[in-house]
Parts: sequence; structure tokens; C-alpha cells
Amino acid sequence: MGGLSTGRSGLARRPCQNRSDALADHISYCITRGRVIFLDVRQDSYFAIATDSHHSWKPVFDGAIPLQAAPDLLALLRSRGALKSQLPDLSYLAPVDVKLPCDSVLERGYDRATITVSGLRKVAAAFIWSSLSLKLYGLERTLLGLQRRRQHSTSDPDRAVHAAVTFHACRRIVPIQPVCLIDSVSMAAYLRSEKISAELIFGVQDDPFRAHCWVQTEDILLNDSVHRVRSFVAVRRN
Repeated sequence: MGGLSTGRSGLARRPCQNRSDALADHISYCITRGRVIFLDVRQDSYFAIATDSHHSWKPVFDGAIPLQAAPDLLALLRSRGALKSQLPDLSYLAPVDVKLPCDSVLERGYDRATITVSGLRKVAAAFIWSSLSLKLYGLERTLLGLQRRRQHSTSDPDRAVHAAVTFHACRRIVPIQPVCLIDSVSMAAYLRSEKISAELIFGVQDDPFRAHCWVQTEDILLNDSVHRVRSFVAVRRN
């Protein structure tokens, strides 16, 4: 959230080799300049920890040494409810690892797809499900619903690109104000209804803080531009 852990330099960080087994499932984080930003999907909120005055914490956040090596950080994260209830003797943190996008459906110059009644129904159904799920159940349960649908999907970038073109064609006549969260959740739901696996990515900018989300498959963006997405640091993948 290789990966989009790029900060402002645009250079991907080396993926962490340690398993991130300390954080609770509803918590994820990314590293920006001087701060570590966390996303809590249960509370649908963000919080940050400054690291400039805690240099010993950096290797923990990079996944190089176990969390237990920084007991003050462990206590802080536990007070935030960010950790699993039971931790092994050696537990690690790791920032989100997402492929750096190099291509975008919206920038390929595709001709508009033909709108069919079947396609429009599926896209509308995806928007209805997403809007109701986010409103009634919140972000965490909505993401869990998408994860369950993903179990029956397969990764196929070519099919994902074709389906994304159809989605955008139908989206233009769906009477819902464009919002990145609803649009991205709806696209992910639509793709998974077609048995296509794609990732819903959440990203942040720091100073000033901004949050965004998008959908991608491999290194191809399905509903955003490369330039825009590369200005964000990925904080969660779903």
C-alpha cells in the first residue's frame, strides 16, 4: 500500500521477507517520511506513529527484527488494539507489499464497450451491494465479503482488463456520485461476480494527509491512472 511503499521518491521498497504475523487482521500500515500510518478497517480510521525520535523502531517496521525487540512499541500498539491477542515469542511486522503499477486501463485509449442489459444489471447490482454493505455493515465486514467472493475467482489480467472496460461503460449510466471507495469496492465486487480476481488497494499521502483506493490486477490499474496512484503509498490490499 516491490510495492507501492514508495513515498515521494517513486522507488519501490524491497519486500519484507518476514511474515507479518503480529498485527490484527483489521490493521495494516505503510511507511512514509518520518511516520508510519496505520489503517484500521474495523473503525474505518487512520492513525500515525512518528518514528523520527524512535530510530530503534525503524527496523521493526521494516520487518528486520521482531516486535519484541522494541517493548515500548509493542506496548503502544497493544494499547491501540493493533495486535493479535496471542503473539508468538518472535513476531514481526511488515508494510504492505503491492506491485508498482505500470499500465492503466483508463490510459490505454480503449473504445467504449457495448453496454448490454446483462452487464448493466451486474454492474448496478455491484453498486447496490457495495453501497448497502458499507452503510449497514461497515468497511471491515464489506472487505470480508469481498474476500469470500475472491475464493472462487482466478487471476486473469486479460479477462480483468476486458471486464473493467465493460464496467466503465456501464458505470457512466449508473446514477451514483463517483466516490473512490464505492466505485472501487463495486468494481472489485463486479469482477468477482465474473470469477475474476483483482485487488482492492488502499493508499495514503502524507503532509497533507489524503486517502484513496483503487483496483488493480498484477501491475495494471483498472480504474485509475498510473501517475495519480504512484503519488500514494499503499497501506492495505484486499
